Amino acid sequence: MRLRTLLFGLFLSVSSYAQTGNYFLSHFSPDEERFNIMCFDIVQDDRGVFYFATQAGVLQFDGRNWDVIPTSGAIYSIARSDEGQIYVAGSEGFGKVIRDEFGMEVYQPLYTQQSAEYIFQIITLPDHIYFLSDRNLFDYSPASGEIKIQTSTDQTGLFVALHEMFGKIYVSTEQNGLFEIEAEKFTPSTIGISDSTTLIFALKYDDQYLLGTDDNRIYTYSENQSIKEISLQDSVYA
Repeated sequence: MRLRTLLFGLFLSVSSYAQTGNYFLSHFSPDEERFNIMCFDIVQDDRGVFYFATQAGVLQFDGRNWDVIPTSGAIYSIARSDEGQIYVAGSEGFGKVIRDEFGMEVYQPLYTQQSAEYIFQIITLPDHIYFLSDRNLFDYSPASGEIKIQTSTDQTGLFVALHEMFGKIYVSTEQNGLFEIEAEKFTPSTIGISDSTTLIFALKYDDQYLLGTDDNRIYTYSENQSIKEISLQDSVYA
């Protein structure tokens, strides 16, 4: 059934490509110099409003109007939790977007100490929000407001990327491969990826994850810890 659906979709795509005519494209651009349009990350809320991580703060677009939510520094990462809460992080720590007493969206800092400088990635789970810098992993509990910090070690080296797979958190490191976070400790991962490569992304697809490494390899990873490399036809160009 899925094969028929895929073939039907390909047929429609080819048919559409063969048609001639005008395409309706819209280009939206901030028209004020105060908006910094260098974007590092983007997320959309339940209303369809877009939030952009920029050097000037959080840029917001509702389909018609642009606005900026000022922050204490440049924003490098932005994410939405399952509950719809927008979290942001950057050069001066991390926080979230809330509404003030006038109903306006504003930035509320959660952690701004020196150890939280230059946070570049966020992952949200139902009970925990994780923020990553090259030296620290921050675990924030929305329920209690508690923040736990795990610092890189000689074993891990500097942090490169943060991943979630089947409810577990993993950290890619610069020199020593992939580590799993277990009981607030870094444990070398049992996922069959060489320590000489770096896991760049882990994307959920159906009941498995698609993994990509810095040596241009793609894998599928299932919940029974089965990992399989995908042979790319044009891997020389990957």
